Amino acid sequence: MNHQASGIGSDLELLREQVQDLERRVAALEKEKQNAGVPTAPSATTGEPQALQIDLSAPTSAVSVVAILGRAVLGMAGAYLLRAAAETEVIPKLAVVLAALVYAWIWQFFAVRAGKNSRTAEVIYGITAALILFPMLWESTLRFQILPALVTGAVLFGSVLSAVVLEWKRTSAAMLWATVIFSSVTGLGLFVATRDPLPFFLALILTFALTEVAACTGRWLGLRVAAAVPLDQALCALLYLAAQPGGFPAEYKPIGIPTLLLLFAAAVAVSAGAGTYRVIRLRREIAWPEILQTIVSFVLLLAAVAELAGSAAMTTFGVSCFLAGLACYFEAFFTKEKQEASRNFRFYGTCAGALFLIGSYFCLPGSTRVPWLSASAILSTVLARKTKGVMLEFHGFVWLMAAEISSGLITYAGYVFAGDLPVSAPAMAWMLAASAAVCCFLLSLRQAEAGAIHVLRYCSAANTGFLLSAFAVAGIVAILPSGNPASAARLAFVRTFLICTLALVLAVMGSRWKRREFVGVAYTAIGLGTVKLLLEDWRLGSKGSFALSLLAFGVLLAVIPRLVRGASRERPPANSK
Repeated sequence: MNHQASGIGSDLELLREQVQDLERRVAALEKEKQNAGVPTAPSATTGEPQALQIDLSAPTSAVSVVAILGRAVLGMAGAYLLRAAAETEVIPKLAVVLAALVYAWIWQFFAVRAGKNSRTAEVIYGITAALILFPMLWESTLRFQILPALVTGAVLFGSVLSAVVLEWKRTSAAMLWATVIFSSVTGLGLFVATRDPLPFFLALILTFALTEVAACTGRWLGLRVAAAVPLDQALCALLYLAAQPGGFPAEYKPIGIPTLLLLFAAAVAVSAGAGTYRVIRLRREIAWPEILQTIVSFVLLLAAVAELAGSAAMTTFGVSCFLAGLACYFEAFFTKEKQEASRNFRFYGTCAGALFLIGSYFCLPGSTRVPWLSASAILSTVLARKTKGVMLEFHGFVWLMAAEISSGLITYAGYVFAGDLPVSAPAMAWMLAASAAVCCFLLSLRQAEAGAIHVLRYCSAANTGFLLSAFAVAGIVAILPSGNPASAARLAFVRTFLICTLALVLAVMGSRWKRREFVGVAYTAIGLGTVKLLLEDWRLGSKGSFALSLLAFGVLLAVIPRLVRGASRERPPANSK
């Protein structure tokens, strides 16, 4: 019996040694896996009970999507538990709100931690954090009325700021996207629901500014769009409310006009300033979303100034436009990276011309606006000869056309050729016509192969010919015998004769100077004159006046093709310099 017991004891001792050897081998294997960064399951050899451990950073391949969704549901259950506590008033409502804020921040932290290994977990946990926080803010502000609007706006921006801090060192920012979208939508909804727009507009514009700052460091460039769209909607809503008769409706908390204009200007400053920083400091090409957002915000600012501002604010706005236009001209034409074909050059050059024109209308009175724009157009066309492109020449033409339209000169010339003859021309109309002729002459001297110069020459020649012909018609009618107005038949013939004369002069100039744009304007005048011949001369003219009009057109149609063909045979095409 003792011998049998000793045999069993030796077997147990051998078995114990083998088990210890296996434990050592398993421990060595677990250590190697831990050093390689691969998580290992808890050892089954220990006798101690293992507690349930939830590894939120586990990769998706190890933790299924169903498990991730289960944890998110548990998070939502905690949020509803806090909401129930607030309704039953077991705990002070303010304490519940603070606990909910901390709870949402914890889930933001879990989302960032899980995102290191699983993008799916980051997205789900980020949405969970947003669904915990923002509905709570909505109810705390509207239903329970625990938080004032200003505090809610601060919490909205604070949630975005904390998400930015947590995601700052990461390129993937799914949680930040969810936070920005939910925060912006919630702020826009509370903007309307609380009837107190200022705190939530501040939250929206600060969120947009934060995304622009992040973009200036090369982070999350597309995130700006998610913040810009709600901001633009809020700007439109503010403009609509402020433009109502009597100002803001009675149920809305009003915002003063100076403060309102500063908010609109801040939106422009953020978008334009961030884009300019990336262009100048980072040497990058301006992106289309930046261009679109800058244009939209500036158009809204322009509408707000025109609708709400007084004379002093308009003058200040005009001076600001002048200064901004000068800065844009400097960026477009005087930087080392200036390239006429680049998007930066086209954008800042176009902005410069538009800002100069807007500043002229907001700063200058009507009596000085016409000579100012006329002189500016001539100067811009002269300076354009020192550049390769046609940007400055285009600016001069646009300024001149704006002055002609605003002064009524285009309307006057239109009535001279079609309709009742006006009694008198607008003030300083002769100055505009002379400026148009000078700009057209300067453009004709420019030698260039670019297609844009030909289009600009055509438009300038058409504008100049239209104005000078209108003055000629008015002059001929004014010197008619006895000073009486011309009859309908006589006036129709005078108009037709001047159109034919204009076409002939332009055809001669175009064939002699090798400017095909002038010939194109001549043929355009013939086409429009033909339409006039059928609609006016044939219907209103007498038989004699209609016969003279047909004679003039017949001679014109016979002569112009001969002039063009003869000039093309005599001289070779002019070489572009």
